[in-house]
Formats: sequence, structure tokens, C-alpha cells
Amino acid sequence: MNSRFCSLGRLMPYFFYFTLFLILLWCWKPASAQTVSSATQIPAVSPGALRIGEKVPQMAFPGALRYSSSSIKLSDFKGKVLILDFWATWCGPCVGMVGRMDSLEKRFSGRVQFLPVSSQTAQEVMLFRQKLTRRTGLRIESPEVVGDSQLKNLFPYSEVPHYIWIDPDGIFRAQTGLGQITEGHLEAFLKNHSAPLAEKKDENLLGYHTSNGSLLDFFGSQNSPLGALEYFHSFFSGRIAGLQSAMSFRTPGPGRKNWRITFTNSVPLGMFKYAYGKGQQFLSAGEIILDVSDPSLLQGPGKEISYQDWQQQHTYCYELVVPPMLVDSAFSVFKKDLSSLFPQYQASVEKRNLPVLALIRTSSENKLPAGSGTFQESYDGFNYQLRHSTMEGFTTSLNGIYMTSSKLPIVNLTGITSAFDMDMEVKFSDLADLNQALSKFDLKIVQKLEVIEVLVIKDRPKFSARLSK
Repeated sequence: MNSRFCSLGRLMPYFFYFTLFLILLWCWKPASAQTVSSATQIPAVSPGALRIGEKVPQMAFPGALRYSSSSIKLSDFKGKVLILDFWATWCGPCVGMVGRMDSLEKRFSGRVQFLPVSSQTAQEVMLFRQKLTRRTGLRIESPEVVGDSQLKNLFPYSEVPHYIWIDPDGIFRAQTGLGQITEGHLEAFLKNHSAPLAEKKDENLLGYHTSNGSLLDFFGSQNSPLGALEYFHSFFSGRIAGLQSAMSFRTPGPGRKNWRITFTNSVPLGMFKYAYGKGQQFLSAGEIILDVSDPSLLQGPGKEISYQDWQQQHTYCYELVVPPMLVDSAFSVFKKDLSSLFPQYQASVEKRNLPVLALIRTSSENKLPAGSGTFQESYDGFNYQLRHSTMEGFTTSLNGIYMTSSKLPIVNLTGITSAFDMDMEVKFSDLADLNQALSKFDLKIVQKLEVIEVLVIKDRPKFSARLSK
């Protein structure tokens, strides 16, 4: 891990940074020299956790739904292959597996039992199940466990979905990801309980999230005065095991003196998108042109390559902190950092005439309710609620959260500038369904050509030529 530079105290104007850097280099301490307090670490194996090959205990676990009692024992399923499905309502891959597991349970009727386990409350899970049935027709009849903490202690994980395979004799045989939940793997496991399955190995999390504070402060001394001062630092490293892939952007405000942007274990493209969008405009896939020899080095591998292996060499941590006096130049510094850290690329914003999904009005009447209260946004996979938002904010959410699979960017051509509220039942992944929901507001999304700004990233010619020599 390398810290590019760290300086304390108030800074001279920006054009003096290099001189200041040389002076402060004398007292520089690399972040890699610090150890993380054990109090912030999450153990890889929790006390009491079962190991593969051990027998599951005769314990009753509370929170059973659709079962003969309010608690459930894993031994109740003795004689069957039992697969614990640790999931969450907000986990897309988990929800996507519901139909597959239902089919597999019917295919291996009497021999295989899936037991969904969630740490969420019964109310949250039941409401979600009702909405899922109404939307897809899928009705879960088998037992499940909600409000769980005990099963997670036995089979600890940090990412969902997470599957635990228990053989008919109650022996813990494997823990896997969703890729192993197939008819072929189940057939093989029924014949041989030692059949090879790709093990899912969650990392030992360090307990840091980008929303918690400065990455450098987290790895530095707890007695460091950095958090209380106006200071500047720029930090860059390769992947750090134990950190989740995340980003956070904070501007000066109550309790926060400094401007900060932090990325942990992220692909380079995510950093370029945020730097050139200046933290305000989300750049969707359709607003990015990668004119490079190997796009995977910027955005990630294709399906044929394991992301878990790829990320070891191609994801990075970056943090930039600037004091309030330099906020106006923060994104310029961010861009210059990226140019230095990834010198093989050159990035710019250009105007291009490209196909887009345009949000337009179908009448001159504004049927959106006036904005009330403060900004709020929520979506549970079925019902969308928006309070006191702008149309630009709405299209940003479409691009960045709800319609990320769209190859075309969504742009706002409504001309609506006032704040509004919006409530609708909608499936964002289905454009026809979305347009049906928008129709009550006399809004519609249509495909058309439009001149828009796009981020263009190219191989830097001189760098490429230098490498070829």
C-alpha cells in the first residue's frame, strides 16, 4: 500500500502544493506502517461457527414461518439434503433465485429441501413475499426463518446469497455461491455427499465503510489529529483485502470540515465517471465511450472470467481530501490524480449525437403533485416513492440505480423545473411497464437521437508507443 502524500495544517494556495509536499515529505508516515485495531476487525471465523465436516447441533432456531411451530430444528429435515439459503429482500441475485429454487425443490421432491434464512423482520419478509407473488405469481409455501442471528453465527458470511449444504445425516458439507445451485450439482451431491463444489469464501472484513470517515484515518493512529483539522491528502493503493467495494462523497457541512471522496476496491471506470461527472451528473453506460485496446481493465471482466480472481490485480483504493478553501478545485485535482495514476489513458468530455431514452411530456399539463417536505426516495422492488425531487434527480436515479442495464442513457427533456412528488407501482426493468406507470403523469420514455455530453476514454498514444518499444 502506498500513500502518495499526506500534509497537515492549513495549506498555502494551490500553486505552492509541490513545495509544501517536499517540505512535509520529511515527516511523512505511510499508511501501510499502521495496523488496524482488532476492535475494528470482523473475525473470519466467528466463535462457535461450524466447520465443514461437523454435525449440525440439536438447536431450535426461532423465527419460523409456514411451519408447525414458531421455531425450527435443522435436524427436522434429517433424511433430506438441506440447503440453507441466506438471503435479503434487497439482494437482486437472491430474489432472482426464488423461481429456480422452487423448481429444483419440486424436481427433487422429498430429497432436497431449501430453507430460506433472513436477518430481516417477519413483517419485511412477508410484505416482500406478498408483492413478489402479486408481481410474478411465485408463491413460497415451504418454511423459512426470519429475524435470524443464530444461524448466521453457526454459518458466518459477509455477502449474500450464501448457501449451506447439509447432507441427510446432518453433516455440514459445503458453503457455496449461487453458481453451484444447479440441477447437475444437486444430482451429483445426492449420489455422493463429498462431490466437489466450488467453495464460497467471504473475506475477513475490516469493519470499514466509505461512509464512516476517511480511509487514511481508519488505517492511521487512533490518536491522529487529522479528523479535527482542515487538511489535504491524496491516497492510492491496490486492492486491500477485507474492504468492501464502495464509494462515498462528502462535502463540508455540520461536523465535516473537509471535502472528501473515497473509493475502496473499485474499478478505474467508476473513478473516471465520478471525476468527470463532478459528483452531480451520473454517467450511464450509454454516456461512456471506451476507445481502448482492453476495456476490461477499466470496467471489469466478461462473464467468462471470474471477477473474484480478476479483482485481485485490477481494483484499487483511492481517497482525496481537501480543505474548504480548495473545494472549487477539488474535481480538477481528482482528474489530475487519475491522469497520473492511470497514465495509459486520456479522458475528456465530448458532445456526440447519440441514441437516448428521452423522458418527455405527452401533454402541456403538469400532473405531478407539488414537492412536499424534504427529499426522500424509496423502492422495494414493487412500489416507488419519491418526495421533493427534481426531474434531473429522477433521471439520475433511473440511470444510476433502477435502469443500469439500459444500454442507452436516460435524459430529461420534459422542461419541468419545479420540485415534485411521485408514487407509482412499477417494474423499472420493463420499459413498457414503466411507461404505463408514468402515463398517469402524462410522461413517457421514448428512444430518439440527441446531442449529449459523453465521457470518452482513449489509450494515450505516447504511453502505448513507449510500451511497444
